[in-house]
Amino acid sequence: MTSPPAAQIYSLAIDEQDGQTWVIATGQLNAGDFGLWVSNDAGRSWRGISTGSFTWESVRSGPSAIFATDYRTTGGLLVTRDQGQSWSTALAGTANETAFETAVPSRVRPGLLLAARRPIGSVRPDSIYRSMNDGTTWSDIPIDGASRSRGVFSIVEDASGVLLAAVSGGGGNPSLLRSTDQGASWQSLSTPFWPQGLQSDPARARTYVRTGGVRATDNAGQTWSALSGNISSIRGIGVSPATGDLFAADLRTGVGSILISEGGTGPLRQVGQSMPAALSALATDKCGSILVAGGFDTSNVSSSLYSSPIPRNP
Repeated sequence: MTSPPAAQIYSLAIDEQDGQTWVIATGQLNAGDFGLWVSNDAGRSWRGISTGSFTWESVRSGPSAIFATDYRTTGGLLVTRDQGQSWSTALAGTANETAFETAVPSRVRPGLLLAARRPIGSVRPDSIYRSMNDGTTWSDIPIDGASRSRGVFSIVEDASGVLLAAVSGGGGNPSLLRSTDQGASWQSLSTPFWPQGLQSDPARARTYVRTGGVRATDNAGQTWSALSGNISSIRGIGVSPATGDLFAADLRTGVGSILISEGGTGPLRQVGQSMPAALSALATDKCGSILVAGGFDTSNVSSSLYSSPIPRNP
């Protein structure tokens, strides 16, 4: 396996149809090329789809498509439905003005797509966009009566269809929003922690929030419990849909490690050796047989990509 010639891996996704197609969103750190990279042979070779001096924020895999969000060049949301061979614009942005942070294809309601848009600087207000027809048309959804003052940076859907969104509210204070009607309306949730990112279990009604550590909810965000373990600073989380195992990328004084919580409820423990990398992007295939982790190498400031068969408790 090789890593694409980029500075830093921000996000990665594994195609759910074949498991061999990997898509990586990269951006600037100190050196290297930036852009969107695709491998159709499980990371052995890569081709640049759109490279240059800009950043791709995220990639998300759904049941039949992969979505990628562009930070600056077009500010848009792209989609591929043929393992990265061709890409089209699912939702247009404005170059150097608006960017789509994340896109969520629903697994519960076919055709439902959600995308979070935010301004670059303060040119345009933030919004959540919703499509009920697989991206043919979109509508701008109000957020708790204050959609113009919140920065949405993560949206997830649990197996029951409940949506949670991590937002930065007025004054930059982060919080969570919840929707129980397929994103038509959103309500604020009171949380005693600072959400840094969300990850749902696609096969179970469980959602995780990254807070430096990891917390989990089984009741759509009404209550949260912290996962125990020897944790320093969690930079990324991922879930195996086959087993419900939670994986977390931990960073301790420039050294990265992968932690596992069996079933998503047990204590977090390290698996494998530590790596000279700051890992923040995690993904598993649909069958739960391989884990891929990406970030940047702390020793030579270049992208770093690792893969391993899913570790299990001996």
